[in-house]
Amino acid sequence: MITRLDMVGRPGSTWTAALALLPERRDRATLGTFDPPESTASITRHVVDVSVGGTNPIKGTLALETLAHVKVHGVTVRGQGTAPMEFFPAGRRGNYFNDQQRDAWSAQWRSAVSGVRQHLAGTHFFKAGGDVLFASSREHSTYRPVLIKRADDSLARAIVFEPSDGTARSAWDVTVFAQDRWQPRSSLLVDAGLRMDRSGVIGTTTVSPRIGVRVGLGPRDRVTLGAGVGRFVEATPLVIASTDALAARTVTDFDAFGRQAGDRRHLVPRFGASSWQAPRALTWHVESEWRIVSTLTLRALGTVRDPIVRSPAYGPSAADAPNRVVGQVRGGTGPWRAAATFEFRDGFPFYAVDQMQEYVGLPRPAGRRTRVIALDAIAERRLRVGRLRPWVGLQVLNVLGRFNPRDVQTNVASADFGTMYDSERRRVRLTLRF
Repeated sequence: MITRLDMVGRPGSTWTAALALLPERRDRATLGTFDPPESTASITRHVVDVSVGGTNPIKGTLALETLAHVKVHGVTVRGQGTAPMEFFPAGRRGNYFNDQQRDAWSAQWRSAVSGVRQHLAGTHFFKAGGDVLFASSREHSTYRPVLIKRADDSLARAIVFEPSDGTARSAWDVTVFAQDRWQPRSSLLVDAGLRMDRSGVIGTTTVSPRIGVRVGLGPRDRVTLGAGVGRFVEATPLVIASTDALAARTVTDFDAFGRQAGDRRHLVPRFGASSWQAPRALTWHVESEWRIVSTLTLRALGTVRDPIVRSPAYGPSAADAPNRVVGQVRGGTGPWRAAATFEFRDGFPFYAVDQMQEYVGLPRPAGRRTRVIALDAIAERRLRVGRLRPWVGLQVLNVLGRFNPRDVQTNVASADFGTMYDSERRRVRLTLRF
């Protein structure tokens, strides 16, 4: 349920209040190529989200924007039973190894001043403000044994977890920013900004400058060119801190005859936040837009846990795609609208593991999934039904019907090593929106 109330006060003053109640239950949420129904986890979530915000004029073109936001979130993860979870070269068996209950809440205050200034050199649309966020979470987990087996069903490794006392964490995040959108002429726009983020979870401060330029060419700016570069930092969620208290475990290896091989190892995972850095990226983009006719535009733009703790490794990320092109065409005439999106990119890399579920062949990936070539299209028509004006349409996903795999067998001990699975089929949907 989502409810929103918009209010208008004195001239130029607007307020918005919103309430969202979002329960969700996903049975067998982790079902996949290598996870049969009995090995999956079911996830239940509930979210209560309340916010009140508004914009109030100060003087002239200056305005004050404020937002107060409170969110309460809970998630429960449960396996389908209490049997040990078993890993085979070909997949998994048994029940998911971890039941967990996590409850969290956060309170946020955001405030910013914006305005417009006219100069001989053009118009400046500026904005500056800050954001303060307090977050708190509590978690309790129950773990069951994990058995790693060979292809002949003999036991290769057993992982037994110690009881967990649960965790409780809280942190303050602070952000300040300033930006200026300068328009010296109608066909030229320069956007510059500076942002500072203080992460209370990992105790780091990051400064992020950004700049972008957009220029229109030709009659009525029929062709638009744009470029930008900047540093972007991803907020560090409080749930990251809970990894500092994952359950300790005892790992025992066995030979092919069932005898213990070597000493038992007692592992106590600890990830000290003092050595962490906030995820960041230096991002640039170049784009162009052509208005072919007045209504046709072409654009081109350059919780569930793993029970196995592996040795540290470095290499391209699981979402690495060095070459990627995305294009979109959209248009409309009268009551009709249509759009199509095309994507071409390198397949994501995958890393090989052996029968003990340990990485092999690092730091190079074992290979990449096949290149992705995807085309999605939609056509809609606006109807009149009494006082309503709904859009009714037909959407086709994977128009080309190409095999774009999402899963791959990465275990070298499996006869199907390197085989790829789970491509999205061509699908047709009816759409309705108001």
